[in-house]
Amino acid sequence: MIADLAGLNKSTVSRYVSGDRQYSLENFEKIATAVKHIEQERLQGRVTVREATQRVIAREDWQIAYFDFVDSFLATRSELLITHQPADGLDIKSLALICSIVMQLCEENQVTPPEWARLSIELEEPWFISKFKSMRAICLVESPVYFKRNNIFVGADFLVRA
Repeated sequence: MIADLAGLNKSTVSRYVSGDRQYSLENFEKIATAVKHIEQERLQGRVTVREATQRVIAREDWQIAYFDFVDSFLATRSELLITHQPADGLDIKSLALICSIVMQLCEENQVTPPEWARLSIELEEPWFISKFKSMRAICLVESPVYFKRNNIFVGADFLVRA
C-alpha cells in the first residue's frame, strides 16, 4: 500500500525497511508523504484540538467538544490531532483547560506534546470542574499536575473514558 501511494516498487520499499538499501531523499519524501496520507485517512471522523476549540468558540458545551477530542486521541494516539494550536478567540479558561488536557494525555500515552500545549496559564480564580462542593478537597489532592499548574481542579479519573 505504501509503495503504491509513494509510486515506488514494492521490493524497493521492502529493502528500505530491512535496511538493505540506502534512502534517497526523493524516495524518503515520497514514502513520508504516503505514510502521512494513510495516517490522515485513519483520522477521518476524528476530532482535532483545533476542531474541538472551534466548536467551543461557536458556543457548544466544552464537555462535549473536548471529550470528543479526548475520545479521538485515545482511540488513535495520533500527534496529528494535536499538531495545530487551538482556534483563535478561545476564552482563557477554555484555553487553560485544553492545554491541561493535551499535556496530561501526552504524558499518559508517551506522546511528545506540542509547543503550544506547554503554556502555563494560571487562572486568577481556582476552577473546580465538579459542581459538587464536597468534591473540592478530593480534587485538590487528585488533580494531575498539568491541571493544578493552571489552577484547574479535577478528579483523578477526569480523562478516563468508558
